[in-house]
Amino acid sequence: MLSKSQVKRAGQTLRRSRTEVLSVSEDEVRGAIEVLNAWRRAHAGPLNTATMALRSKLRTIGFPDAPVSQRLKERPTIIEKLVRFPNMQLSTMQDIGGCRGVVPDREAAYRLAEQWQRHLMVGTVRRVDDYLSRPRQSGYRAVHVIVEYEGLPIEVQIRTTLQNEWASAVEGLAKSRGEDLKRDRGSEIVLDRLRSLADIIAEVEVAGPTPALQSNILEVLDLLTDR
Repeated sequence: MLSKSQVKRAGQTLRRSRTEVLSVSEDEVRGAIEVLNAWRRAHAGPLNTATMALRSKLRTIGFPDAPVSQRLKERPTIIEKLVRFPNMQLSTMQDIGGCRGVVPDREAAYRLAEQWQRHLMVGTVRRVDDYLSRPRQSGYRAVHVIVEYEGLPIEVQIRTTLQNEWASAVEGLAKSRGEDLKRDRGSEIVLDRLRSLADIIAEVEVAGPTPALQSNILEVLDLLTDR
């Protein structure tokens, strides 16, 4: 069983291995990676529990066939995040394990988030981040529910169909351009266009999209990445 102090030290070592290369030995890095791998694996059980709960709550609100996915954050991505946020500790990183549910609209997204807050048989809701009402600078919108199982946090993402398609388009475009658009790194023109498109989608969702308008938006998103 890993202690939080072990995990914290491993994260600090891995950060230093990228920012202060000469101050960390190869043995220290190997040891830190072993701890990181074990810490990552420890999130697998809680992640499966959260994903099953997500499917159950989707059935409860009437969307049994809604798309659901889950993932453990890859090791390089975890290390990159530690470098990007110098004050973050590996022992408290909240999105090593994450699952996602996609619902048709904002009303369904909020209903699903409410299910986590009011009807949680196992685990504890640590925090709810409402990026639908208060989007990130990039334009990203969703509701994130941080749920803790066995002392380990899992990030539950709740996205609408259109906002999920926008996020997927951003990822595809970032890959094709070789730019980290999710984190506002890249061409300012492209970033501005993506933010504007996210704002338009949000306005359409608040007003209530017609099938024709939703189809047009999806076509535009497809064109961004030639999907």
